[in-house]
Amino acid sequence: MPPLLAIGVLAGAGVLARKKAMDRESPGENPAGIVSPSRSPHAPDDAEPVDPNAYFPEPPEDKKWSPPLKSALQGIFRERNEAARSKLLQQTAEAIPPTDFPDVLSYLREFDREDVASNLTADLANRLMERWAAADLKGLSDWAAKSPPGTLRDDAISCVIQETASKDAAAAEAWARTLPDPETRTSALRDLAQHQTIEHPETALRLLKDLPSDPDDLETNAQISLAASNWAHDHPEDATRWVGQLEDSPMKTEALAGIAISMAEKNPAEAAAFAVDKMPACQRQSDTVVGVVQLWAQQDPLKAADWVADFPAGAMKDSASRTLVAIWSQTAPDKAGAWLKQQVAK
Repeated sequence: MPPLLAIGVLAGAGVLARKKAMDRESPGENPAGIVSPSRSPHAPDDAEPVDPNAYFPEPPEDKKWSPPLKSALQGIFRERNEAARSKLLQQTAEAIPPTDFPDVLSYLREFDREDVASNLTADLANRLMERWAAADLKGLSDWAAKSPPGTLRDDAISCVIQETASKDAAAAEAWARTLPDPETRTSALRDLAQHQTIEHPETALRLLKDLPSDPDDLETNAQISLAASNWAHDHPEDATRWVGQLEDSPMKTEALAGIAISMAEKNPAEAAAFAVDKMPACQRQSDTVVGVVQLWAQQDPLKAADWVADFPAGAMKDSASRTLVAIWSQTAPDKAGAWLKQQVAK
């Protein structure tokens, strides 16, 4: 029996075996969380049975992998145990020979929608791409570059970036810049920047500096802040000098925030002064000062209290005071309460 067909049979058999075990349980008990294989995994108990065929369109009839793959997917679809489902997905991915990767991924592209079947096939597709990248990175790179827009192509490009960057970040950047579609190219470079954030934060910031910016993009903002913080942790002078040369922009503000938080781990007083002096007056500055005070209050609440007390009245001082008192009260509630009364009386 072909490996893929065997997996499909095993998947169905496993579900039926668990179904029989469930039938022996008393009514209402279902400790394993298994549902009847005739029902959708996300359907309520009283829902009408559904046909798994409705979730899996017919694959190409002229491909040997078509019937066993569809059978395997249906068995995985019925499986409710997450560990068993993951095992079946991995077995299915490993049973597909590399020569069939392009065709199978093209079939899985049909599931680019929001439902449980799409989630399963996306998982399978990513497992296949990992195998393909390990065995023939150029093959996956070529396939990704030529694929039509969609989630599967984005995942393939991300896989290529991760695999290439783990060996040669410069080669990953060079490949990303060859992608013809501007939006896809930008996405690939963002993936590369994310990959470099921990070990090579200066590279991550350089990449992000040249990409289109969106001040409301919380994910990118967090990435900028983290990269700057990581760089400042080991090389604070280099990080501060590089960020200081940037033009005033949301990216510069985020990078300064990251540096300030990194400084706060060793010298919160210096970090607080840095945030006040170097950052522009904005909500991000206020949030950073509060973050520094939070770390400071854990290390030396009395000095943090003296600094907050001398700060000009306003929303930033109010936020910092609340944060200080909340943390200080956990170890010295009487002192925190007395300090707060003094501030109110002023």
